Amino acid sequence: LFVKDFLLEFNIDNFDFIIGNPPYIENKKIYDKVYKQKLTKRFYSAYRLYDLSILFIEKSLELLKQNEGVLSFLTINKFLSADYGEKLRELLINEVEIKGIIDISSLPVFHRIAAYPIIISLKKKVPHNSTIIVKKAVDLNLLKKSKSILVNEIPQEVIKLFPAKVIPISKNLHLIKKLYTKYKPMSEVIADLNIIYRPYGFIKWAQNFKYVSKKKVSNKDLLLIGTGNVGNFHINFKKPIRIAKRKLNISYFNYNKNFEHIWKKLSGEKLIFREIAKDLTFTYDPGIFTNITGLYFIQLPSYNTDKLFSLLLILNSDLINLVFKTLFSSLHMAGGYLRINGSFIKRLPLPEIIPTSISRLGKILQFLFQFKSDFIETDQFDPPRGVEISFLEKMLCFYKKLSNSLVNGIYLKEAGSKELENIINYVNYLPKIQLKYFVPGYNLPKYEIYRKQEVESIFNSILNTYFDLNTNNKILEEVWPFQKLVLS
Repeated sequence: LFVKDFLLEFNIDNFDFIIGNPPYIENKKIYDKVYKQKLTKRFYSAYRLYDLSILFIEKSLELLKQNEGVLSFLTINKFLSADYGEKLRELLINEVEIKGIIDISSLPVFHRIAAYPIIISLKKKVPHNSTIIVKKAVDLNLLKKSKSILVNEIPQEVIKLFPAKVIPISKNLHLIKKLYTKYKPMSEVIADLNIIYRPYGFIKWAQNFKYVSKKKVSNKDLLLIGTGNVGNFHINFKKPIRIAKRKLNISYFNYNKNFEHIWKKLSGEKLIFREIAKDLTFTYDPGIFTNITGLYFIQLPSYNTDKLFSLLLILNSDLINLVFKTLFSSLHMAGGYLRINGSFIKRLPLPEIIPTSISRLGKILQFLFQFKSDFIETDQFDPPRGVEISFLEKMLCFYKKLSNSLVNGIYLKEAGSKELENIINYVNYLPKIQLKYFVPGYNLPKYEIYRKQEVESIFNSILNTYFDLNTNNKILEEVWPFQKLVLS
């Protein structure tokens, strides 16, 4: 037995095996600043807001025999895809054979502790044609008998294709490999990509509630929304904001000259996505919404409205949702919720050229989802005569499947989909609509309200297109196979 600090003082090496369960301590809970500085200076993997557990992996690898030593740790899974694990992943992929990963995150391994662990086994040997065996344990008794379900066999070299060398532990590896062989991450495709989070301060964000008011003070004011207000292609105006033990409705966030540096970005067109959700959740913002915490804003100065809606359609697609979950499922939370931050979104694959023709479908979906939300949630909206929620759902289902098929066609470029290619290639295939809002209540220049005649006209044009497409057997033959393609 040694009474020493393992990370900084223990230096006996030449071990055959190291087996353990390192402490899981978040960076913010390492309170000794001097100790933290020593760790950051000492370890290559001490990167960004690292968890203490990953330093134990690096240290243990140092103590093993070269070409023979084996490490097996039961540890948290976050480092497989989190930003702070990037340096450790680089070290593992380049210098170590990753023999196997057993996902035990769904098992009650620890009592009353919200940890999502894996068992990872490594050999201290430079990898050569190595394969990572990924398994999932669904029963504690079967795990004890070394019986787990095979999920994947990943050539270790393939990991180098993935952004930030993320190590996926779920299925669909063939799809991820195919996409990242063809396409670059979004951050490399869009030069002026800017993702904004907690725009009024990362730490003392709660103090900015003093700028929230039921009354407008100027036309520069924005509308404060919360995480729960954002849905796919729409804003739920009725859902209350719950933040910092407060509950309030969507309110004005009054302009203050102290925020001038960020105001121009927030008052321009942008996309919004949720930080915590079960699926990727994006909507369009004409430049009227803001948030204190829980939401991200994507600002793209080089993108006009049509390009933003084309990107919106892609980011809300089943394909990109599947890519995200495959790469970042190790960051799931209780209840199946995902933590979705800006750095992960920047890593999603994106074609160099996005067809702006699909923006029309993005606007149709924004119109219909907002229509549905206001139809159900408010009593201030008078929908066109004869519109029933069941039929609206049917239309939405069809247009969503069509959008997924178009996105699949753009990315996967499967032959034989001539009708879908026509929609992608011809701008006027789908109706052109102007987006406004249905429900009055906010007096801002960019918060434009539909007149009743406008709603009826747009709804009828979308309805007529729905009947045309839904009775076109060639379209239907191409839409459904594409749906199955991604999910198979």
